[in-house]
Amino acid sequence: LAEAETDAFCAANAFSCCDLLAVNEGEARALAHSHQNGQLLAKSLSDQMMKINPALSIVVTCGKEGSYS
Repeated sequence: LAEAETDAFCAANAFSCCDLLAVNEGEARALAHSHQNGQLLAKSLSDQMMKINPALSIVVTCGKEGSYS
């Protein structure tokens, strides 16, 4: 999922059909419409995605900071 494709992916309600969402920090910011970083960003994205698909597993990679799931 590229940053430029996030709006189209959301509009297609594609997250309701996913089991796993693995995104980098930039993609997570675009999806969450947030400027947060790291753990706060992952939490924000998770909160939003759980409203769409409570069974969705999420991984956010954050470069040298590691990743959150």
